[in-house]
Amino acid sequence: MIDKELFINKREKRYLEKVNDNLALKGEIEDYYKNFYVKERMPDLLGKTISVTKNQFGNIYNLIEEICKVLEMDNVDAYVFEDFYYGVESKGVGEYWIEISAKTIEDLTLRQISFLIAKELYNIKFKNTYYSSIISRCIKNFEMVMLPGMDISAEALKISMYKWHRVMNFSSDNFAYVVCGNLKDSIDAVLLTILNNKTLINKVNVSEYIKQASKIDSLDDEAYNNTKLDEMVPYGPYRVKNLISYASSVRAKEAKIRVSINIK
Repeated sequence: MIDKELFINKREKRYLEKVNDNLALKGEIEDYYKNFYVKERMPDLLGKTISVTKNQFGNIYNLIEEICKVLEMDNVDAYVFEDFYYGVESKGVGEYWIEISAKTIEDLTLRQISFLIAKELYNIKFKNTYYSSIISRCIKNFEMVMLPGMDISAEALKISMYKWHRVMNFSSDNFAYVVCGNLKDSIDAVLLTILNNKTLINKVNVSEYIKQASKIDSLDDEAYNNTKLDEMVPYGPYRVKNLISYASSVRAKEAKIRVSINIK
């Protein structure tokens, strides 16, 4: 069985406990996804996208199948849609699927794609997608999740949720790197989702880029910090720093021994 401890950021469990402490009515939100969201989304998925199967986008299908085997989970449906941006995203609660932009398949190498897909399959396997979906719904409907007498403001609850969401992205990035098997391709996959241009990433000096993290850290007053706390995904320089740090760790070396996927 795949060992989550090889990938998880040490802060993730603690932050998730705080999120759980402040979430109520998860059952009702799950019912919403089951009875409404999936039924609202599925006709458009089938009518406005192309399903990934053995006979169309076969290389992507095989990649998903291999990663699902590593994660010891059933195969996840995937759909390709037209979009200007690079990206892969997992959706759902209970019933899951991933959506892949056509531009991603057209422009990225299979290793870079493997990073983006592995990240989302990890999120499904370890319930990050579940909690992300619940959180997204909660943010829109704070009155649904406030427990009677709860001494926490809507903004404080949002900050708690976002803190976990940022940290869990480091964990899924770690797994994605191990599947991809190449640090440069992993970093490039992150940069591609930021720059949205496959030519410009060749002009990025990674050493210079990660210095931006220190500059972000130096922005330290109420206005700066409120902006930083309002992000669901870590800033790019932090993600790249995390990948570099993780790649040189004992955990990563052990994970690469246990996880083997042949990406051609």
